Amino acid sequence: MLLGLYSYCIFGKIRESEELLLGEGIDPAFPVEVIGYKNIGAAVSKVPLSEFGEDALHYNISNNLKWVEDKARRHVLILEQISEQYSVAPLKFCTIFNKRERILKLLAQKYDELSHILERVQGKYEWTVKVFCNEETFIKHVENEKRQILESALEGKPPGITYLLKKKINENVKEASEKELTKRANNIYESLRTYSTDTALEGCLTKGMTGRSERMILNCSLLIPRENVEDFLIKINEANSLENPEGLFVEISGPWPPYSFTLFNLEDDHD
Repeated sequence: MLLGLYSYCIFGKIRESEELLLGEGIDPAFPVEVIGYKNIGAAVSKVPLSEFGEDALHYNISNNLKWVEDKARRHVLILEQISEQYSVAPLKFCTIFNKRERILKLLAQKYDELSHILERVQGKYEWTVKVFCNEETFIKHVENEKRQILESALEGKPPGITYLLKKKINENVKEASEKELTKRANNIYESLRTYSTDTALEGCLTKGMTGRSERMILNCSLLIPRENVEDFLIKINEANSLENPEGLFVEISGPWPPYSFTLFNLEDDHD
């Protein structure tokens, strides 16, 4: 049987004599093992190329959803086990090497880059933040704000001027709501990024993609040190307080291995 090496991540701060007991790999017939170089290592396990070779992978990913779900779940579980103890640079799902020597070459060639990445994310986790808005509620909130401003501004004004100003404000509610939404999203982003050492902004997903009736107005990832997590979660709870007339809701997930903050190029070294 031809075997390849399924590679989960590069991780740091290992000692030369250290042994990791990570259990079964993505194929339960083979355990997870470490290929080490100096104080960094690659977590790998053997896999049959009849299932994980290029053609077989293409078929399974395109035609076998259960296979993808099962393997992705195991991939994430192994990553999470390692990230509980070590700083990690996750590799993409189904990164396969044909030879152990190629992985050692990668670790040697990119040692400085990988060491820097691993040091930068040590003791930190990725949290994703998505902000949703009930547009109807938000527009009503903007209308109420404008009405209060208008009532104050129109005190003592002639009826003709009052009518024209009311008409102008009503016509601009939609435009004003869009500007306010952008402002609110930026304010939330700026307030949350203070808990992080790095951020990654993503494009907002459509309602069709999220399956929600609310509109997404912010989608980002934050790299948060372990010691800041409690305050970060308190801030999220405050943002989602029940007394929220604006119709905004912050949704988070994490902690995750730092997927968005450990990208490096495997192309030249990947067999």
